[in-house]
Amino acid sequence: QACYSATAALQLACGYVARKPDRKVLIIAADISRYDLGTNAEPTQGCGAVAMLISSDAKILEIDPESGCHTEDVMDFWRPNYRKTALVDGKFSAQKYLQSIGHAWQDYLANGGKEFGAFAQFCYHLPFTKMGEKAHRHLSKLNGVAMDSAVIEPGFTYNRLVGNSYSASLYISLVSALDNCEEDLSGKPIGLFSYGSGCVGEFLSGVVQPGYKDHLDIKGHKSMLEDRESLSYETYLDYWHAPDPHDGSLATIEPKGGSKFRLARIDEHKRHYEADQ
Repeated sequence: QACYSATAALQLACGYVARKPDRKVLIIAADISRYDLGTNAEPTQGCGAVAMLISSDAKILEIDPESGCHTEDVMDFWRPNYRKTALVDGKFSAQKYLQSIGHAWQDYLANGGKEFGAFAQFCYHLPFTKMGEKAHRHLSKLNGVAMDSAVIEPGFTYNRLVGNSYSASLYISLVSALDNCEEDLSGKPIGLFSYGSGCVGEFLSGVVQPGYKDHLDIKGHKSMLEDRESLSYETYLDYWHAPDPHDGSLATIEPKGGSKFRLARIDEHKRHYEADQ
């Protein structure tokens, strides 16, 4: 259920801030999608991270108290303790994703959630963007309306560029929708569907706050994407086989990219970070 973990953190943070309105919670959703070389899942690999600050004074999105959940025990995607990479049954996982969104949506309505037509945008967990299209088509059918691509396309923009990620995926989609939707979303609700294989699904929603555009970092986000470097397949393989010691021995990591902070070495089972010069 790794893909769901950021949403679990978000709900935990909202509950904490509701009881202690003077506190704030920082959530960091960060991970790397990694599969075995030469497998069908390998082309979907990607990575991404999203940081969210949760407070009682929302500047961008105010999370609604209503949500709908569904969970069951299935083996659609899993990583055994003895493996570095995950195993996945792609078709089965897509099937469970769609079943979960249907159940989570019905639970959301039963808990007093908004009607389908109220949402200005929808954002989904996106292992690949086609999955988001399938999810919205399925949800539209359940609600007896024709699919409207305009309410999902802005949320696909960044995910198409970065590829698959786990806990960050839904929230990259949310950032993408806020940055790329030409419509002023102030005061309008956004629907969010979070899915974690294994499986758990949650449909939640939030209302975009007036003045939200003043708190977006559109220029910074686009700069990060534009500054990426294209890798040859040989260089990609070098990254894939990067040292990952398990005996506590020293491993140094050469500087890569322009991050402000980076993993510099692993020594005596400890990870050491430093500010990039």
